[in-house]
Parts: sequence; structure tokens; C-alpha cells
Amino acid sequence: MNPTERLRLLKNSGVITQEVENILQLLLVWLSDRGIPIDGENGQMFITHLAMAVQRARSCEAVEGLPEEILRQVEASPHYPLARQFMSFMDSLGVNLPDSEKGYVMAHICSLLEELH
Repeated sequence: MNPTERLRLLKNSGVITQEVENILQLLLVWLSDRGIPIDGENGQMFITHLAMAVQRARSCEAVEGLPEEILRQVEASPHYPLARQFMSFMDSLGVNLPDSEKGYVMAHICSLLEELH
């Protein structure tokens, strides 16, 4: 299943709204333009998590954040700067995830990029 089909499935099953699907389409273009692999199994898991995180942010739902030790590992990743750029892009779209969600999103991005190396 490609990323667009994944989003359509999430929307059609009521997991995300049309607004969230539209936002995710923009995010997918950003990721793809930077060579972040989103077509594989881990990419699909990331897309699902990201869609649900954006939906939770829109619904003002919270999740527990990553443990500090894991966050430090993410921050030490050579891919962390690109993950921060992604978060800035999300902010520019008006998607302000809580810190608890940001850690997970950045960890996913770093992990996806690590697969390339």
C-alpha cells in the first residue's frame, strides 16, 4: 500500500478527518522531497502514527512522551537536525504537536533515515 492509499484508508475508516488527510499529504511531499523513505513497512507505521498524532493534536488529546533516555538518543542522532526541520515545517502549517508527540515523530524520522545508512 502506498502512502496516499494508507491515508485514504485512515480517512475512510474514520481514524482521521479530511483536514488531517490534507495536512498529511503536504507532510508526505516534504518527506519524499528529502529522500526520507516512507514506502516500506516502517514508513507505513510512521505515516499511521503521524496521522494519528495530528488528529490527536486537533482533538486536544495527549499521550505520554518518550522516556528521557530515548529522547537523548534521538537528539544525538546525526539525523536529528532534519527531524527538527520537519517539526518546524509542521509548525509552519499550523500543526503544533505537544512535546510528547514531537519526540515520537522525530524518533521515527531518525529511524527511517538510519535505515538508509
